[in-house]
Amino acid sequence: MENEPSDSVPPELQALMDTEIEVKAMSAVQEQELESALVSVPGVASFSSSECKLTIRYDPEQVSAAHLRALITQQGFEIIGAESAPSSPPIDPVRE
Repeated sequence: MENEPSDSVPPELQALMDTEIEVKAMSAVQEQELESALVSVPGVASFSSSECKLTIRYDPEQVSAAHLRALITQQGFEIIGAESAPSSPPIDPVRE
């Protein structure tokens, strides 16, 4: 079987990022509206929230953390803090 070149990276090999964003208080309705806005953005893989902390997993080649923060503020939320990191640590070499 020949290896065919491909322009797209399979989903399981994409280097996704997680960003955690803390916002001032939000209601359940606001949370639903924000989730709808975020999941419609190309490159956003998932969204979850717990109290006032949002966790967004995204493809940094399609959307930036800065764009996501801008969208959140455009939705009327005040961001208190934010940090981003790779969603999965690199695979460690085999340890003996």
